[in-house]
Amino acid sequence: RPRLRRATVGALAAFGAAVIDHLVALLENDHTPRDIRAALPRVIAALPPAVALAPLLRFIDDPEPTVRDSVFRGLQRLKEATPGLRLDDAQLDTALRAEARRFFQLLAQTEDLGFGEKPALLADALADRQNQTVARIMVVLGLRYSPETIRLVVRNLRSSAVATRSNAVEVLDNLLDRGEKPMVIPIIDLNRPQQKLAAGVELFDLDRRDREGWLREFLKSGEPWLQCCAAVSVGEWRIDGLASDIEPLLRSPESMCRETAIYVLHTLAPASLEPAWERLLGDGATHVQRFAHHIHSERLALASPS
Repeated sequence: RPRLRRATVGALAAFGAAVIDHLVALLENDHTPRDIRAALPRVIAALPPAVALAPLLRFIDDPEPTVRDSVFRGLQRLKEATPGLRLDDAQLDTALRAEARRFFQLLAQTEDLGFGEKPALLADALADRQNQTVARIMVVLGLRYSPETIRLVVRNLRSSAVATRSNAVEVLDNLLDRGEKPMVIPIIDLNRPQQKLAAGVELFDLDRRDREGWLREFLKSGEPWLQCCAAVSVGEWRIDGLASDIEPLLRSPESMCRETAIYVLHTLAPASLEPAWERLLGDGATHVQRFAHHIHSERLALASPS
């Protein structure tokens, strides 16, 4: 609810500097819900720049992508609202390098997984993360260079005209310094993913694993949507050896993870559901409970003599 969100941000920001320590404490707390952590930098950015700048910079490399999105947007708001505001170059360098490495790591994961024709859900999730990472890179560049120029570059990169996209690449090639070009230009250039990845391998020590290794990593990531996509992929690829890595999702605090685990395990490793049926049939989320009853009824029907 955007209107309610704006009202809440405004109400918290009205407390001014008095609220900053509480906001930072919530951001530092790993038990703060993800959506609340992602909203907090927006509140901080609504405070006076002298109060907001340092706390935002503290979380510029937060491990949660949605928090970094919010931090970068908050810094962007501060810069545009405060002409002459100077941001720490070293911190911007670190942020740019970290986001570039994340982009190339996503490419490496995609190649290692070897999707081929399937599974599309996980491939789409990783592609979406690549796009989000490129967007954060552009925001970081907008914090260092003219925001108007970077916005124009972003618009032109989305153009359907090859010449327009090429012009955007050329603008950045002329704008960026020697340290930035090797990281940024391959990401936004018109090369194929394999060429982009080759450039990233030269710059960064990327993690490489086999398909099962990455799926196991995603299942343990603590990121609900990524866990669901990985679990579905395990089922589509019929990797029986990863069934035990899906079982913990049956106890996930996220209802979509519990439902996905039921969906995958009932065909991949049905015996693993037996100890969990009583809990799942009484699940607090109606849609999980309904789906558990549906699958459980199917299994009872199959087990009963005809």
